[in-house]
Amino acid sequence: MLTLWEDTGAVHVTDLRERLRRTGEAEKIGGLGDIHRLSDPTPDVTAVERHADGIIEVANRRKIIVLSNSASVRAMKGDSLDEILAEIDTGIATIQECAPDPLKDVFDLGMSEGPPPPQEFVLENLIPAGWWTSVYAKTGSAKSFLALYIAFCIVLGRPIFGRAVQQGPVLYLDAELDRHAFESRAWMIARGLGLDRLPHGLYYHRLEGSLTESKSNRRVRRLVDKVRPRLTIIDSFTAAIRGRESNSVDDVTDRLLRWLKGLGSVMIIDHTTSKSSDISLNVTPIGSSAKNFFVRSAIFVASNGKAAILRQDKSTFGPLSEPIKLAFNWSLGSLTFDVLAGDDPRLKGLEQAMTVKDQLRASFTQGDYDEGGTAKDIAAALGAKPGTVQNELRQLKIEGAVRNSGGKWYPASADSFTSLS
Repeated sequence: MLTLWEDTGAVHVTDLRERLRRTGEAEKIGGLGDIHRLSDPTPDVTAVERHADGIIEVANRRKIIVLSNSASVRAMKGDSLDEILAEIDTGIATIQECAPDPLKDVFDLGMSEGPPPPQEFVLENLIPAGWWTSVYAKTGSAKSFLALYIAFCIVLGRPIFGRAVQQGPVLYLDAELDRHAFESRAWMIARGLGLDRLPHGLYYHRLEGSLTESKSNRRVRRLVDKVRPRLTIIDSFTAAIRGRESNSVDDVTDRLLRWLKGLGSVMIIDHTTSKSSDISLNVTPIGSSAKNFFVRSAIFVASNGKAAILRQDKSTFGPLSEPIKLAFNWSLGSLTFDVLAGDDPRLKGLEQAMTVKDQLRASFTQGDYDEGGTAKDIAAALGAKPGTVQNELRQLKIEGAVRNSGGKWYPASADSFTSLS
């Protein structure tokens, strides 16, 4: 079993039985009869193709044995050499026809009749359909509340912060709380949306085991087949997709590619290190950077408790979306969100998470440059590149928000930023 794991990264009963038979070691363990007791003999769904190729290989090996035995018998009988060779050629051709086609997953793009349809999104430009999305933040950033709000809006078919959604069921896989706690949060979102009951189509499943355990994984795949969710939310990576070493690229890669493959559109809630106050573009999910290698959209949530900025740090299918600025309205038994302008005072302390343009708006609105400032000095204060700051200042000037006089930049007027979004 250890040898199988080292060779293939998996141990399945079918492989174990074949390995013991080939090596002649079956008798040492008392025969092959009781091997099925080790686990369910049905091949794991994540390895079906590999098992199918293995079965074909075994069948072809048997055909080769039969063919060679037949050729040996005919040669001993004195049959014509040409006839024996012809039989061998025919037999080999038959075996080759049954072998897995090496080109079955290779496509001649010259045969394409036109461009494929555009990438679809469960949430416009942020959650691509059929792929994985990562949403990560520090503990206490209300990322699970945001995920639940997104789930409600998808089920109801309501736009999310001005962005279109694909309506459909949502499956929420929870490895951190329980149904009681989840329903309490769900009722807060429902009341905030003006609902008098929880919506049909929002499915909750408490994960008792890790998705890296075959039993839990099969259970979830049966749920996905039954519910056919528009989106599956996993809360959270650390609790639901447990592994040996979160800082290992190989371990994290194995967890993602082996255990999440085939689940459709998935949004993974994840954590950043709680030791750092960094909310700049350098922040990543806790552990290996491989977590973001395989997601197609990565969204960082920076929060100060009163407001948050949703910043897309990776987008495979188009340019990065503009950050979304939000205020949390916590009241007794409900939660609502307001979309904010970039200069809203409730975003205080979140400047690092903003775009350079939004940081400039906030700085000029707060009076940091009432006495003027050069692009170089402003760039140093923001920790941004001078060329980027210069370009954004020019854009703000076109919008009528700032002015330049004597090489220094000033607010255009006291109310220049009130209408900016």
